[in-house]
Amino acid sequence: MRIELRVRRFFCGNKDCGQHIFTERLPKTVQRYSRRTCRLSASLEQITLALGGAAGSRLARQLGILANGSTLLRQLRRKGITSSADAPRVLGIDDWAWRKGRRYGTILCDLERGKVVDLLPDRSTESTAQWLRAHPGTEIVSRDRASLYAEAATKAVPHAVQVADRWHLLHNLSEALIGALVSHHRLLAEVAQAVSGKSGATTASVAVPSSATQSMSRKQGMQQQNRERRVARYESVMEQMRQGKSQREIARSCGLARKTVRRWISARSFPERRPSCHSSTIDQHRNYLEQRWLQGCRNAAQLWRELREQGFDGRSRTVRDWIRKYAVHKSIGSNQAPLFLHLCELLRDRWRGYY
Repeated sequence: MRIELRVRRFFCGNKDCGQHIFTERLPKTVQRYSRRTCRLSASLEQITLALGGAAGSRLARQLGILANGSTLLRQLRRKGITSSADAPRVLGIDDWAWRKGRRYGTILCDLERGKVVDLLPDRSTESTAQWLRAHPGTEIVSRDRASLYAEAATKAVPHAVQVADRWHLLHNLSEALIGALVSHHRLLAEVAQAVSGKSGATTASVAVPSSATQSMSRKQGMQQQNRERRVARYESVMEQMRQGKSQREIARSCGLARKTVRRWISARSFPERRPSCHSSTIDQHRNYLEQRWLQGCRNAAQLWRELREQGFDGRSRTVRDWIRKYAVHKSIGSNQAPLFLHLCELLRDRWRGYY
């Protein structure tokens, strides 16, 4: 719909006036030089704030409003953001991306009201500290665990309490836990299946190991258990194939990828795994490290110096990684494995709530 308005013009009789002609304003209907009514502009502004440019344009088109994404963003940028002179009592600071991986800015939020206070064009200690000095009144600063915003808050508001926000705490905790448990995913999967009772064959192989497995070394015993588990899955796949089920149904019921199911079906017999050839420079010192661990030495730097005297030419990080994996292996090998699984499930459920 196109609306044509007729407005009045006023002429100034003063010869020294530079304007001469004044047009009547309609502030509640349309703004100056605007081609949209105030009501339509307010609707588009709410759509843009909720969805952004491209998605907002698609929704507006469904509502009968023709406006592309660039127009919506341009209209939103023209609206001035009024910021108060005082900062909020609980201030949240984090970064946001102009272009991910290239250029970042800083966002400041009032966590008590749940509103954005201001946006800074860069991510630096100087600009953040300058904003905090110009807006006094902050008592609590919630930030990530980086040193950039910590240094800015320490310089500008040293009396404020600095805390790590919940999102970054859960994010760092989940990354640390996954990094510690990723090398033991097979053992965790076996314990999970044993606890849930999904696979009787797997439960039996985990709970009641055979006498032959007991006589083997620990590594060989684990390899034998893994092979028995894969054989049980292979037989289950072949049995379901003979029943006429599709590969998609087989993969879903057995918890396998369709590519694995397809490869097993095309094979004439059970596909044995090739022996792995991975080795590390610390393997030859494994017995010494285990002995020192039993003696109570947990210092990675001390163990690294002792290994250097024995001819070890690796870095201290290699020894530190070995200690971390060995410590997790010792804890998971005990009755604490269900506790680790329960913790993983809790983190996963809590983490989903932030998306």
